[in-house]
Amino acid sequence: MSHNRSWLQLEKPSPSHENLPSALGPPTITQPLPSIVANAGETVIFNVSAKSPVPATLTYQWQRNGVVIAGANDASLTLSNLQQVNTGSYTVVASNDYGSVTSSATLTFSLAYTQVQYETALQLGYDLGVQSGGGSDVLTNPNSYDLYTLDQVQALNVGTPLLARDAVSGKFKLTVKAKKSMDLKTFTDLPFSAGDAVINSNGEMEFQFASPDNAAFFRIESH
Repeated sequence: MSHNRSWLQLEKPSPSHENLPSALGPPTITQPLPSIVANAGETVIFNVSAKSPVPATLTYQWQRNGVVIAGANDASLTLSNLQQVNTGSYTVVASNDYGSVTSSATLTFSLAYTQVQYETALQLGYDLGVQSGGGSDVLTNPNSYDLYTLDQVQALNVGTPLLARDAVSGKFKLTVKAKKSMDLKTFTDLPFSAGDAVINSNGEMEFQFASPDNAAFFRIESH
């Protein structure tokens, strides 16, 4: 009598990340941080949305320019009374027991208009020249908007700064002076009293003065 034997060889599967339960993993970002354009003194809020495949609590940590922001451990970050020192790159790290994920965005000061003003103007059919994300086409192509470049204006005021910007408040200050001349060669200061120069409702600067002599020419220059 003969006996037939058959063998069944079983192979042990090699370990693979694909075979791990999908629940064991780091969180994922469902709504990344948006970059923000703002003005000095305003309040902005960064918000991030993340979810964890594991039924566990997510933790958050915010950073600015790679430096941890103490006490910033929520899904949102509020920045009030913005100053120049607040601008930069912001990153939030969302973590669970199996890893972490990050999302980054920038906070920049508006060079001309806020993001809301720009978007509102577009809805009304106006192009203010400010592009989303803080870029400003009006600064690089001012002639397209019936404006002058800084060099074009500065050519009339060699060696004189036209605008001074306060680094703390972000406000611009323009100082101008009225002068008089009889020959277009020599100009002397034209005295003013307080209240003689005003800004009217059209945003125009008005100078009211009386010339004590027969000066034939007047000019306004930055100072």
